[in-house]
Amino acid sequence: MPVSMEQSRLRASWFSPPETSQRLPYSVLTVALLAGIATLDIVLMPTLHAGVFLFPIAILTALWWGGKRAVFLATGLAFFLTVLEQWLQTPVSHNVETADILIDTINHVSSLLLLVLFGSVCAWITRQQATYIHAQDNLADLEAKLTSIILSTPDALIVANGQGKIVSWNSSAVTMFGYSEEEAVGQPLTIIMPKRYQESHVQSLRRVCETGHTRMIGRPTELNGLRKDNSEFPIELSLATWQTKSTRYFSAFLHDLTNRKRLEARQSVQLAISQVLMEAETFEQAGDRILQAVGNLTDWEVGLIHHRRASERRPHGQPRRRARPAERA
Repeated sequence: MPVSMEQSRLRASWFSPPETSQRLPYSVLTVALLAGIATLDIVLMPTLHAGVFLFPIAILTALWWGGKRAVFLATGLAFFLTVLEQWLQTPVSHNVETADILIDTINHVSSLLLLVLFGSVCAWITRQQATYIHAQDNLADLEAKLTSIILSTPDALIVANGQGKIVSWNSSAVTMFGYSEEEAVGQPLTIIMPKRYQESHVQSLRRVCETGHTRMIGRPTELNGLRKDNSEFPIELSLATWQTKSTRYFSAFLHDLTNRKRLEARQSVQLAISQVLMEAETFEQAGDRILQAVGNLTDWEVGLIHHRRASERRPHGQPRRRARPAERA
């Protein structure tokens, strides 16, 4: 599973500088640290030039509490103190050899260059840190927006991994299928599929994970879903998939078609009844045809059985009452 946004924010907060109200004490401590390092350096010179190793500690302190601006100030102050140390340590004797002066100058310039280089690196780190924190904030905002969309969408949104296990289950899926989020997450997708779909689902899942190709991506498909009480209902499936470094994920938007199918069936029945009434010559014939049409359109088995039995009981050659034109109208 990828690293959560909460873990990323915790990591970012570890690198975050203190609050603005707390920066003044840190700045005073940093200046005091630089002054102490310079004093120690003056005492130890020319035996040891400790500032080369200790000034970067003060710059790192400024990097933590103040960001890029504090790094520039600390680097500039360290640069000034290093120059001041060299000026205070300049020998007044004229018996010093030129080679020693050259070596001291090279060491002095090298120390200054190292300070500038270290300060520049720290400033670059602060810029990268600011970019990282800004990116984390944007990702947190995006996560909040996507979470709001997922929770408020009227359609069921289900996310599964490459093993076919459910990893996300929104509130609309709870309403649609009857499983709570705790019951659904970690379960195979087959718990919401009729048995006739399960084998082909497993084969398709394996094929997509191996090849990355599927004909259902981006194409809404009508099929049946299975509720927790084992009742089937019509749904429309819109499928999407993406690949991470570790696994493949699938997202499915599921729309309940029960009401739409019921409305379509009602309209079909009304149309069939109207057509039968227009074409039938007798009331008996109209009643039989209406019963047959309703049974066929709605899969009403009782109506079809009654129609068949009524047809079998009717004597051959029995006269039928013809409907008058006004009655048919």
